[in-house]
Amino acid sequence: MYRGVFCIISVLIINLFNFTHCVYAAGKVRKIVFNNGLTLLHKESKTNDIVAMNLFIKAGSWYEKDSNSGITNLVQQMLLKGTITRTAEDIAYQMDSMGGIIDTRTSEDYAEIYTIVTKRHFEKGFEILFDVVENAIFPNKEIEKEKNIILSQIKAKEDNIFDCSHDLLNKTLYGSHPYGKPVLGTKETVKLFNREVVVDFHKKFYTPDNMVLVIVGNVAKKKAVKKVKKIFSGLYTKSTGKKEVIAKLPGRDLPCEKSLIRQFRQAYIMLGYISPGVRDKNYVVLKVINTLLGRGMNSRLFTNLRDKEGLAYEIGSFYPTRKNASRFVIYAGLDEKNLVSIKEKILEEIEQLKKGLISVEELEGAKNYLKGSFIIDHQTNKKQAWFLGWFELLGISYNYDRRYLRQIEKVTSRDIKEVANSYFKDNNWVMIQLKPEK
Repeated sequence: MYRGVFCIISVLIINLFNFTHCVYAAGKVRKIVFNNGLTLLHKESKTNDIVAMNLFIKAGSWYEKDSNSGITNLVQQMLLKGTITRTAEDIAYQMDSMGGIIDTRTSEDYAEIYTIVTKRHFEKGFEILFDVVENAIFPNKEIEKEKNIILSQIKAKEDNIFDCSHDLLNKTLYGSHPYGKPVLGTKETVKLFNREVVVDFHKKFYTPDNMVLVIVGNVAKKKAVKKVKKIFSGLYTKSTGKKEVIAKLPGRDLPCEKSLIRQFRQAYIMLGYISPGVRDKNYVVLKVINTLLGRGMNSRLFTNLRDKEGLAYEIGSFYPTRKNASRFVIYAGLDEKNLVSIKEKILEEIEQLKKGLISVEELEGAKNYLKGSFIIDHQTNKKQAWFLGWFELLGISYNYDRRYLRQIEKVTSRDIKEVANSYFKDNNWVMIQLKPEK
């Protein structure tokens, strides 16, 4: 019924990257928790001389209040603006002189700062990483500059049809739940931030007991531990930030559909369902469903609604991994005249899943595609470090990096039918439709 080619290509991908899998899976990961609460994950890899160091902090929009929405992102951007001993120019110059990289990232569940250096410059790279995290000085002038940049980014999101739709969907889907807040914050909150707010947030959250440090590369465990002890051992400040939030999701007895006029040349539609987080037993099943339904050019949505029906310019789905309640989202960019038709067709595709109409070949093809993508994504030390730290921070342990592939393999068509019926209910969805101005 569906795409034999998808199955063949996916099998070839898995066979081609079996060696890659062996490379990334090889090497023992060691976990050490120091007296001050810092968690270290170390994995020695001698395949090259690159050392990746990722530091994860339990921060992000999940830990923010409505009044300080976006504060994590501002703090992250400010970390590279100067420390007690290094100016922003010093940081950039010293990293460039080693051929290294240093950067930050902010998400709903975490904040991350990472460095990538060669084995030769491991100690220097580690010292700079520590310096920017613990000794940032947050100059007033730079805070104001960064606020203006963030305000421009917020404006740019409003001018991007995908981002605009996604933010509206999140706000409607989650309500007052923390995941309803944008990572960048809002215009109102960002404008009010000052140095006192930035320093206070940094003091509360950027503490050893609130961090996971991952080191992957050609550096021995003994050397890595010695360096961590030397640099981090003097820090004993305890986090006073919000550790675990008990957040209620909005109840919904009827589907919610919103149509809005925006200054875009095309129409856009997003359909979202509240879905389980990564710690739920149905998480992997939904990852397979997402692959079947809307991931890639051989997915059902792309094949049936774009290629065959010609109803959309772009179409797909995504199911982001989150510590708590996630979302399953279907999106499409299209001509306004096709809005009614595509809504009906999308809901029909959901119903097909709920009936369990999946061939063995299609299911195996989707599972192989998902496994292959995961394996390919582990080719660099940086991504290996990221996955280890990410899973550890989410509360499912770094070793989930190995368990994930085995869990995908166990998914059956019956699992897909049961999970689809559990989460894709008629009263559980939110739909955002953006229509262009006449």
